Amino acid sequence: MQAYQALCEYVAEYEEPGRVFVRDDYGNILSSYLECVLKRLELGFTRLELQKNFKAWGLLRTSAKAGHVYAYAIKTGSANNWFFSFRLPKNGEVAA
Repeated sequence: MQAYQALCEYVAEYEEPGRVFVRDDYGNILSSYLECVLKRLELGFTRLELQKNFKAWGLLRTSAKAGHVYAYAIKTGSANNWFFSFRLPKNGEVAA
């Protein structure tokens, strides 16, 4: 859960339009940019390990109608892009 806390803080502090942002109580990181974020934060997880853990913890938002089990489509600009999208803690809720 240390990775969850670090990513929650990252999306809140380092918003980058089209790459990293918060929308509808979810943190969103462009899938192709996720590896760079993981290296920067030095979490010790690979991209796939992180995605599998977030899915197991019930934090990962996915596009049910698409075959992408670890990504969520969000329209940014004129196209849909795939994001690592995860639920953020609500006010008063503590990230374990």
